[in-house]
Amino acid sequence: EEASSHQAYNVLRRVPGYSVGDPLRQADMIVCYSKEATAFAMNKLRPKDCAFILRSDGSFTYSLYEGHVKGDPSAISFQVDARGHIKTFPLKQFLTWVKVPVLPAALMGNASLVAKYITEDDDEKEEEEVKEVDPMERQEEAKVQASAFSRSVSVGQLNRRLTT
Repeated sequence: EEASSHQAYNVLRRVPGYSVGDPLRQADMIVCYSKEATAFAMNKLRPKDCAFILRSDGSFTYSLYEGHVKGDPSAISFQVDARGHIKTFPLKQFLTWVKVPVLPAALMGNASLVAKYITEDDDEKEEEEVKEVDPMERQEEAKVQASAFSRSVSVGQLNRRLTT
């Protein structure tokens, strides 16, 4: 019998130092390098888990997994910016368009990597049910939030914020 070449990975639920929309930094490529690891993590993502998503400019940006699209189990969606914009694409494109941050089990003995990427919250987070997301509802929610924000901030306040 041949020994299995399958390597176990620890899926990172978030990467410290990133906000939604931030580009993947070279220093963090160590946790996003492998398509094999992304394939392993593909069915382990939970809503609000992080991943880096390919954008139209060719970069990968920090995003939050939303789940399968309501009414279309062959499509998935991610929140790609702080304004709540959603990117939806076919599940078959996952390995091309997504990098899921993971630590290979073999590196779990590396204390500095573990300290950098593993937080107590990751260990305590309970399993969540995968939900379906309706991209239109999500876009409407983002529009309502943006409208409420624009009504609450005067042009003068906004100009002061931009110039300070």
